[in-house]
Amino acid sequence: MIRLKELKKKEYNPKFEELFYFLYSVDIDHIMDFERYEKDGKLNVEIVIHGMKEKIRIMQFNKDYTIIVDYVERNNKGECIYQKVEYFTFKTIPEIVIKLKELLSKLSDIIVIEYDKRPYKAIYELVEHAKMALIADDSSWFKDKGLKRLSLTLADNKLNKIIFVSHDKYYDSGYYEISYRDYLEEEKKDDKWSYYDYFKKFQFKTEEELCEKLKELIEPCLRKRRVRKIGYKYNGILKEMAKHEG
Repeated sequence: MIRLKELKKKEYNPKFEELFYFLYSVDIDHIMDFERYEKDGKLNVEIVIHGMKEKIRIMQFNKDYTIIVDYVERNNKGECIYQKVEYFTFKTIPEIVIKLKELLSKLSDIIVIEYDKRPYKAIYELVEHAKMALIADDSSWFKDKGLKRLSLTLADNKLNKIIFVSHDKYYDSGYYEISYRDYLEEEKKDDKWSYYDYFKKFQFKTEEELCEKLKELIEPCLRKRRVRKIGYKYNGILKEMAKHEG
């Protein structure tokens, strides 16, 4: 859940700004800030992420900052049983943010790039505001290595089509692309029909141009707006298709 608006209203020590900006601009479920209860105003934050059994605390001891990772298991009664604890100590707030990105990338599916700095933000915002039955994300830009590719698959009965949105920074042209196929076209197929015969393709030089076309294509799904959790990394196409069909 992105809570940048909430962050603007929050009172916190300005020297912790880089840390709080990061925490409030990625998809963390619960951020518990105990700083205001500390008599000396020292940093004391705990974060909880759905689906991640580890609990992370960020605390200040004297002039040092410490990240504490509690590895826990739950028994049959739902009680937490601590398995082990890891400590990481730092001198500065930027060092904490770097380590948090590493930990969250390792332990969760959270996109660790701050929201304002993410690529394809306009495309994701548009898709996340639509109410579609299937949104599959097989992009590789989440990773530090490899091709920085955007690859989204969108489908819904209201659209009666399957839409592919892509962009590959590897190639010099770097075109943004939309291709789609109408389901009804399958009824017209003959013996020479090919799966790719009825694909319509559009290329754009900018993300803004792609968004304008995408708005047109998914317009029926935008009529009743449903805000999804911004920052959620959708399942890949195979998992989403299995859920959609079954």
